[in-house]
Amino acid sequence: IESLSRAIALNQRHFFINELFNSEYSAYDQAIEKIDLCMNYNEAISLVTENYAVQYNWDMDKKPVEEFIELIERRFQSA
Repeated sequence: IESLSRAIALNQRHFFINELFNSEYSAYDQAIEKIDLCMNYNEAISLVTENYAVQYNWDMDKKPVEEFIELIERRFQSA
């Protein structure tokens, strides 16, 4: 995956926005943009766990979060 914004299908995008970002489209878009700018997986995961997971009170063991993290892993797999 070269870019999360291009890799996430429309239905999945809406799922993440509703489940993880309290239906805030702009927050989701900003998060994806910032994650795509990260240099590696560790940087991306730090960004997510220290900011979005806290801000939106994510349960890291729930399916939406696991799916989102899996996409981030795939994004940085070859990096």
